[in-house]
Amino acid sequence: MGASGIAAAVAEGDSAEAHAADTIAVGAGLVDEAVALGLAREAGARIHDLLRYGVPSIATSKASLRSHRRPRIRATHRACARRHGRKAIISALIEAVRVTPSIRVIEGYAAEALLTEDGRSRTQLRKVGDAIAKPVTIASRAVVLATAASGISTP
Repeated sequence: MGASGIAAAVAEGDSAEAHAADTIAVGAGLVDEAVALGLAREAGARIHDLLRYGVPSIATSKASLRSHRRPRIRATHRACARRHGRKAIISALIEAVRVTPSIRVIEGYAAEALLTEDGRSRTQLRKVGDAIAKPVTIASRAVVLATAASGISTP
């Protein structure tokens, strides 16, 4: 998420490639180019997903982002205090996850290792706050690690 929302290159004449190039240019060498391009290509569809998941009061506006060479369509929560907009997005995503039968949520554990063997993913977990507990290993088709503000998926 950007400073005040999620930017997407969906305006006529704009492109995911240009959006990624802007992101890479302001990243001072810290941006993985392939990741930036992948995220820029997905941004518009993900805004539509947020609407479908019930994020309330999403507004889209053409706004100049200080770090970009051209205006981008930006989706922000109308309440627009960053904290409230993020809370609305996170709440909607948590609810969508909780009502999806194919997703198993495991709370109160920290991931210690992501393991792959024979093309299968396994995650080694340990109960948070219990340093002497034995780790638990679970198998799955995919693993999503999430904190309050980010998620990383591994096949």
